[in-house]
Amino acid sequence: SNAGELVTDAGAVIHDLGGNQTAAPAFANAAGGDFHQLAGSPTIDAGRGSIAAGALDIDRQPRLLGSAPDIGADEFAHLPLAATGMATMVGQTTARLAGTVGARGLPTSYRFEYGPTTAYGSSTPALSAGSGAVSAPVTGLLPGTAYHFRIVAQNGAGTTIGGDSTFRTVAA
Repeated sequence: SNAGELVTDAGAVIHDLGGNQTAAPAFANAAGGDFHQLAGSPTIDAGRGSIAAGALDIDRQPRLLGSAPDIGADEFAHLPLAATGMATMVGQTTARLAGTVGARGLPTSYRFEYGPTTAYGSSTPALSAGSGAVSAPVTGLLPGTAYHFRIVAQNGAGTTIGGDSTFRTVAA
């Protein structure tokens, strides 16, 4: 056999591409059979070479969500990124709310929550997002009123809520 290869009794070849790591992975609940990786596990983005395990992990998520494939059957899914932007095109009863979303390799949706207080109370419909600048119009606002808003992004890993921002509609 060639250096760096191990041929098993069954004739399968295991290629050692170097970079083996010996730290124990961090699993959600290995004793209970949940081998999903936890944030900070040394196996995240620690794989080498091609994705020999296929294009999808055990949850049917893409095998490459970070800088390299993860070691193991689960590809750690990162929460989406979400940053609230500014309100533009503000009128007496309308505005356009803006923000930025980072999908991090998974299908991601976003919406804006808005209202006269940080309890918000209203929401735009959820829209599909890639990565980058996003926006949504809001209507039915009251003239001369201060509003709070924030972006909410969601993917298969969970939900990220952007910070609060404010704007004031034009007085009548």
